[in-house]
Amino acid sequence: MRAKAHMGLEEQRKRKLSDKELLMWFFKLIKPYIPYLILILILSLIRLLTSLLYPYLTKYIIDSIVNGNVDSLMFFLTLFMGVISVMCVAGFSRIYAIAYVANKLLYDLRYRMFVHLYRLKLDYFSKEETGSIVSRIINDVNTIGSSIASGIIDLVIDL
Repeated sequence: MRAKAHMGLEEQRKRKLSDKELLMWFFKLIKPYIPYLILILILSLIRLLTSLLYPYLTKYIIDSIVNGNVDSLMFFLTLFMGVISVMCVAGFSRIYAIAYVANKLLYDLRYRMFVHLYRLKLDYFSKEETGSIVSRIINDVNTIGSSIASGIIDLVIDL
């Protein structure tokens, strides 16, 4: 582990992680967010089910209008409004949870990067260019974080 901290930039770029190492790192990274991912999955299912009810209820509303049945029309319109309300709340909550997980994930990545840089010896900073260090902190963390966040969300939603 100590040898990794003292590797030069070129040596770090040449080092390739195995798929197993990347997968273990990934699962370790998302482990604290599993309850949120489950919530996102549940909200996605609610949104999906309510969107499937939308055309089904529309059929009954149209049938009630054609048949002139005001009581069933009022019932299905009320049910329709309830379904739309649930769909909107589930959709908003899902988007909020996704944004929360993505932002917390980026925060954790930046924090880990900061702690790692803080523990490095001063020789590292004298050997490496300041621009490359700053670029890695800002750009690479954003790229990795957004890729992971969107990948996690897509994975959960596709389940």
